[in-house]
Amino acid sequence: MRRYVNFILLGLTAVWAIVAGCAQSSHECVASAEICDGVDNDCNGGIDEGSVCSIPRLAALIQPAGFVKGSLDLFAIADGSLSKDVLSGGTGEIPNQIVKDGDNFYIVNSAQNSLQKVDVKTIKTTRWYYLPQGSNPWSVAVYQGKKAFVSAWLSHTVEVVDLETGYIKSIQLPDPEEGKKPYPLGVTISGNRVYVAESANDGAWPSAYKTRGAYAVIDADNDSLIETKDSGIDACINIQQVVVDESSMTFIVCAGDFGTTQLGRVVVRDGSGNVTGNIAIGNAPTKIYFNSGKGYLTDMFGPDILVIDAVSLAAIRDASNPVALKQQGYSTTAIAFDSTGTIYATVWDSTDNRNLFAINPETYEILSSYELSGPAQDAVYVE
Repeated sequence: MRRYVNFILLGLTAVWAIVAGCAQSSHECVASAEICDGVDNDCNGGIDEGSVCSIPRLAALIQPAGFVKGSLDLFAIADGSLSKDVLSGGTGEIPNQIVKDGDNFYIVNSAQNSLQKVDVKTIKTTRWYYLPQGSNPWSVAVYQGKKAFVSAWLSHTVEVVDLETGYIKSIQLPDPEEGKKPYPLGVTISGNRVYVAESANDGAWPSAYKTRGAYAVIDADNDSLIETKDSGIDACINIQQVVVDESSMTFIVCAGDFGTTQLGRVVVRDGSGNVTGNIAIGNAPTKIYFNSGKGYLTDMFGPDILVIDAVSLAAIRDASNPVALKQQGYSTTAIAFDSTGTIYATVWDSTDNRNLFAINPETYEILSSYELSGPAQDAVYVE
């Protein structure tokens, strides 16, 4: 049986909205390909017929280039088709991250200070959770389908959202060092621990960062701060993400100072807290994704992918020879993998919408590139 894989893409809303499903023109149905959205797209009287609601997909977030609402596109790998704005009403302002948990997507909207819940099958918003004004939510991780932990960059807090009742509790993060504030970024969960990366700087520009970086550890069961830790390496500043794998190895992504020094690196600590890896890869890595023994990193400094060996803890493709997706552009923002291991990467580039790339995981050759409806921001594979 032939398998199909789709992409869901969050992107820049056009001046006019394209309504998901069967388009209406003078009350007449205009046929389009049937997708899983609770609408009769192909105008044959049936809704979501066939197997459209069981098709594997890749969900990807596209952040708009201005303070406007985002949109949701659907990209089908099988034939390369793109259905734009299939989420009726779009997302909130400045959608920053999308994650999947169970049958739902959760979208963080920074400017609107909201968390948006979307049904995966129908692609419809089912609930909004509004966070404190001015908090500027950045990243989200969902715990056991019951709670969402959201990093709030400007309020220096982690907002804990009860997904059933909507109750929100704020965890205030302490200053990691005198004169430095905890600007929380990436959020991940391992076991019952929440790991929150902190930029840990003085709020100025250019910023002075905590020497060894900082990240917070939170108990996911009782919503309490356990401790603030550092990377263990002086050169590891401006931590963007912390990921703990199944063997209790902690991978700490350090972006450097976003300036000319290009101190990007990945620091690895074992279960006892010992530093076992210090991989200087340069540029400004922001997120790390693991697949088949490798770690793939997005890059704030350009449309590139950096690669490490997650076993030997050595750089495979660093700043001197990155996997270049474009000759020029803004930054690589997200990485995901389909069931065959093919790498899919998105780029945030508001000048050129060729922002999605399929990559061979063995040779790093670009297999295909696709135009999206705007600059891409995040991606997650959906089975």
